Amino acid sequence: MRSSTRRPAPSAPEWVVVGGDELRAHGWLVCDERKELRTVVNAVKGRASSRLEEVETFATLFELKTGAEPRKVASGRVRLARRYPKAPRAWAPLPDAKPSPTPYESGAIGHGPALQLITRIAYGPRGASAELDAAGGSAPVGTLHQALLDGALQAIPHDELDRWSDKIGPDHVGVPVRTTARFFGPPPTQGIVRLELRFVGFDSGAALPAFGIQLIAPDGRVWAALRHVELLVPTGRQTSHRAQRVPFLVEKKYVEGACLSRFFPDRSELADADVKRMDWIPGSVAHVYGLERGAPIDNRVIAVKDYVSNQLRVHPAHVEVRGVGASVAASAGAGAGAGAGAGAGAGAGAGAGAERMRAEGVFDGKGFSALVEVRGADVIVTSAG
Repeated sequence: MRSSTRRPAPSAPEWVVVGGDELRAHGWLVCDERKELRTVVNAVKGRASSRLEEVETFATLFELKTGAEPRKVASGRVRLARRYPKAPRAWAPLPDAKPSPTPYESGAIGHGPALQLITRIAYGPRGASAELDAAGGSAPVGTLHQALLDGALQAIPHDELDRWSDKIGPDHVGVPVRTTARFFGPPPTQGIVRLELRFVGFDSGAALPAFGIQLIAPDGRVWAALRHVELLVPTGRQTSHRAQRVPFLVEKKYVEGACLSRFFPDRSELADADVKRMDWIPGSVAHVYGLERGAPIDNRVIAVKDYVSNQLRVHPAHVEVRGVGASVAASAGAGAGAGAGAGAGAGAGAGAGAERMRAEGVFDGKGFSALVEVRGADVIVTSAG
């Protein structure tokens, strides 16, 4: 028995992934440098006849950093079996769907070439039909061809879900909450994979739209079936227009008005609610604004970045804020094409419960100054004259 357990007979069938439940992302994993990761897998239950046929596990992916607690990145229940289940019947393409630009062409999403697999897409009143190139992009295929799975979710018009239900307002965007998946064979790696996407209603309330998805291999069989749920979040100004989204959020280019603060003739205002909305997936604000990953968000820093970037017409990620409180210094970094410096001292109180500080800086030899006023978690920035 011990020998058999340690070294299975060559004829023993391999274990394959046949499904996943409650698959969730808990934050961004930015892979711009080498990362140390740990996957913890615990067996939950199994099914057996004369031998173990199926196992359900709970898996959690952690990012490891020296001197810090492991950070949970993703989790979910994963089902393993000795063979794939029978595939369901494939859905027919939508007869009333109209061809549309791909989400990369329309600016709906900012995925780079490595994950751009959609070659054609058409939207109908309750769903979409699309084609994906299984050999497209440059991401590794892995066990489950994650690029194909990501492409399935790319087809969802996250910022235009009101086209499928009058219960969804036009000023809301869907963000992923959880996914259930079933797999009926090994992933296709060549040829055109047909995608059928359907809006199937809401999951436990009108704020959670749900979608049914089939990925159909070139031979016509269903390779994967997904049920995906999103949460509707009110859009802020920085994500309300597709033409602004990719340049501002992804390419770090200055786009007038595409930031968290509101600008008025005599001041700018930053609402804490807008910061939290943008950081629904933890790490989003840090990525866009060039902040230290994992560090607590300081709304004063964001407000100063917005104010200075609006004055200089540069992206706020290129504005560096050094020190907040007794001293604040801001400078436009190399990415902005020029530099600026600033210093600040504590000023007189602006009113009950308000804290005021003075920020000053230089850009292209010209100085600027501002008064930064903190009211609770909200921040107001005005000219110091």
